[in-house]
Amino acid sequence: ITALRAFLVTAGILDPESSIEEPVWCGGTTICVQTGDVLDRGDDELACFRLLATLARQAHDAGGQLLLLYGNHESLNAAGLFQYANPGGNVEFERTIGARIDYNYGSNRWR
Repeated sequence: ITALRAFLVTAGILDPESSIEEPVWCGGTTICVQTGDVLDRGDDELACFRLLATLARQAHDAGGQLLLLYGNHESLNAAGLFQYANPGGNVEFERTIGARIDYNYGSNRWR
């Protein structure tokens, strides 16, 4: 997430004074295309997606765009092929989403 933040600041679309938890789009009408492979790049995959999704909504409101494309790693994960998955990303998913789904279903049988 540190590398993604540095890239977004360098690209001039993330306010360098803003935090990862509360990012601020400063790109105006800039169009930025993220070409995928956010997954399997480190332990903060969902945090990266949250950052990008938040900026995408703010970009739209400002007349710009942040487009998120699926790369091959997103496609592999969607197909249930996790041999390339980062173990830390799996822990993040379990902590953030998996436990909540278990709670909502009353079990982990959905897995």
